[in-house]
Amino acid sequence: MFLNQASRWMVLFCLLLPFTIESSAAQFVEITSEIETIVWPSKEKTGETSENLNSRTWTIRSVVGTNSWLIEGDFIANGRETWWFTGTNMIRKFVITKPPSKDMELYERNHGRTDFPVGRRSTETIESIDGNPGRPPRTVDLLTVSGARICWLAFCSGPCLKRAGRQIFPPSDSWKEQIAFPSGFQDKPIVFEDDLGLPSSVNLHTTNNQPVLQYRVSRSTNVLGWSFPLEFHLAQYRPVNNSGWELELTAKGRATAIGVGTRPRIATGIEVE
Repeated sequence: MFLNQASRWMVLFCLLLPFTIESSAAQFVEITSEIETIVWPSKEKTGETSENLNSRTWTIRSVVGTNSWLIEGDFIANGRETWWFTGTNMIRKFVITKPPSKDMELYERNHGRTDFPVGRRSTETIESIDGNPGRPPRTVDLLTVSGARICWLAFCSGPCLKRAGRQIFPPSDSWKEQIAFPSGFQDKPIVFEDDLGLPSSVNLHTTNNQPVLQYRVSRSTNVLGWSFPLEFHLAQYRPVNNSGWELELTAKGRATAIGVGTRPRIATGIEVE
């Protein structure tokens, strides 16, 4: 009788084991977002008007977990770029999807002959302890376009915000030439109260409390017990000689689709656990 009881418990354990493993596996949320950015002309430049606004809308796919994320979009002129933070590394992959110019003959006359085969792929790995794509002055940011960096702040900055000694930088890297602030900016994030820890608001400012960046979430939702922005707004400022500061960049973002996702993958033989 004892053996029969033990056998029944063993069968029950084997039946429940897959569900136990599945429930303890890492969870991910997939988001598609649209982010409209506007670069405002400087009032220092005569002749600049609202007609000179540089406006662009980015469509970006993100996959987010508590200590890893993936961002994918058309971040290079003639291709698609993917950035994946595994928890210990940043992995960049790009694929060329079209020639760099419609008029290749003119392009090669101006830039020289270069091999741009459509379909070409490349992958590189960079060590990272928190997935922060920003870099200090005289160093190129990892995510080099403002749309991707704004997406990171909104959906993927949780691991970085949790780390003591972090340095958050504005999405437009023009500050590296405009502001002498090598030690970084003071940041005052307010994060959602969950283990993902995305920001509901972020302020970056100088030591004399001059705002450099303001970010706010205006609408949010909850997936898997984590809070995500449905709509958010951002403003970045720059100094103007002898006349204070002015608006440089504004952004409005919204999540167009959000739901439970799957573990990120890039064809490198590496997989997030």
